[in-house]
Amino acid sequence: MLLNTGFGLSSAQRASLKALGIRVAVPTYIPRGFKISQVIAERCLSNQPHRELCSEGPYYSIIYRDYTNTCLLINAFSGGVGGGDDEYQFSTKTKLLGEITIGFNPVRGSGKIPTQQQLGKVPKPEQLMVPQPELSSFPAMSVAQRSPYYNAVSSGSQYYRQTYGCGKNRSITPLELEKILQSLIWLN
Repeated sequence: MLLNTGFGLSSAQRASLKALGIRVAVPTYIPRGFKISQVIAERCLSNQPHRELCSEGPYYSIIYRDYTNTCLLINAFSGGVGGGDDEYQFSTKTKLLGEITIGFNPVRGSGKIPTQQQLGKVPKPEQLMVPQPELSSFPAMSVAQRSPYYNAVSSGSQYYRQTYGCGKNRSITPLELEKILQSLIWLN
């Protein structure tokens, strides 16, 4: 589904994103049935207390939701990027962010550091065509700038359920997320 020239954003949402002082990546493609449900844009000024995503600079989240309560989030943030802990990973090229990694099925919870055999497996073709738990792209920087980091995430993790009221990922496949990421352009 190609979005109109407003990318589904209201004029107030566009203005709040532009006021951040960072480049804003928006998808020109979103899966059928998804609509913007919320836009969060925080400037994170240096005189504000550092909290959650407001640790090293501005951030935003554009949250899309469908009728199954699956969320798709397009995010940008300035710091706090850790290593990938996904059982399955594959790489793709994008015009905006260069080569990025898409992963799903995080390995965690045992209290032990995951082994190399548990991480970064290449998914089977059939896994790429069905919705996967905690599907996300590893945060990537724009080819043209140093910060912020950009990523896309489907709902599913406890954090997104608690923070945004998202349900499990029932709609977005890894191939669909790849298509979304490849469609990203800068908001003018």
